[in-house]
Amino acid sequence: MKWRAAVKADEILSNWTPPPVLLAYYPGGQFGYDKAGRPIWIEPSGKADIKGLLASVKKSDLIKYKIWQAELMQKILQEQFVKLGRYVGLTLIFDLEDFSIKHLWKPAVDFYSEMFVMLESNYPETMDCLLVVNAPGLFPLAYSLIKQFLSPATKRKIIVLGSNWKSELLKVIDADQLPVHWGGSVTDPDGDPCCKSKIVMGGTVDPKFYFLEGIDRSMLTRVTIGRRSALKLPFHVDSSRSLLRWQFLTEGSDIKFGISFKSQNRSDSPEEPLVPAARLNSHMVPEDGSLTCEKTGIYTVTFDNSYSWFHGKKLLYQVDVLPPPGNIDELKHSDSFNMDPLS
Repeated sequence: MKWRAAVKADEILSNWTPPPVLLAYYPGGQFGYDKAGRPIWIEPSGKADIKGLLASVKKSDLIKYKIWQAELMQKILQEQFVKLGRYVGLTLIFDLEDFSIKHLWKPAVDFYSEMFVMLESNYPETMDCLLVVNAPGLFPLAYSLIKQFLSPATKRKIIVLGSNWKSELLKVIDADQLPVHWGGSVTDPDGDPCCKSKIVMGGTVDPKFYFLEGIDRSMLTRVTIGRRSALKLPFHVDSSRSLLRWQFLTEGSDIKFGISFKSQNRSDSPEEPLVPAARLNSHMVPEDGSLTCEKTGIYTVTFDNSYSWFHGKKLLYQVDVLPPPGNIDELKHSDSFNMDPLS
């Protein structure tokens, strides 16, 4: 109750209007009901431009928007309880089409982690089933980053569907309750198979909405690299397929950035450039990226100011290494599944 009072959850639907950029670009929407009367929420998360959204609103606004959506779903669930005479939860279709390494950008992962903690803590048992479709090869790594924030009960409700996911969805959802894009028979009046009138499909955020840099500076390490100097950050990677991530910006001027690799087994082996060193205008646009570490060894991230004869550079950075994907056998992977129509 203290949390609800603090975030004003009881009045958020009537007293708060989400920023237009979120209504236009944050993917998702409620559409129809499954055969058991559960409301269906479709979220094409793979099409989310989280970097663009975080450049347009504060992270706290994104979290507030998820509270707004959660309260909207609570209202719909209560309406179904009155209609059916029994409680039903939510059926969530989580579409990861177009999900890529950009979605593992550190601020994006931080947002999703905070969001899952908030939902798990304050809206438990709202979801009856989470059906993952179009899961890419990167999904195990993404899941390994957020599974620590999920309760055992939530993990048991996640089902990763195979390539025949459209026919599987129709086992639990009538075609007239599902857009054509997801295997149903419904289109918008203009023939749109995604039914964008009800489901936001995401997409690249129009830069006209930008007003933030998309990086929380409080999370970055701040250093000054003197003139004719460089900062080298070696990372000893012991597991192949680990992920090296970076984000940084400078104040006032550019910096040269590069990444090299050296084998641990041969001390005389030369360093191999993986990201060729180049001067970047990180004082104008913050830089971020990632690299899959195919081999074990030493990966050195270099911020180089040796070309500057007169000026030091103020650098704010965060670099880390994520372990390779862990075991996700706890999730159900299925080309054929059944849901209790009365659960």
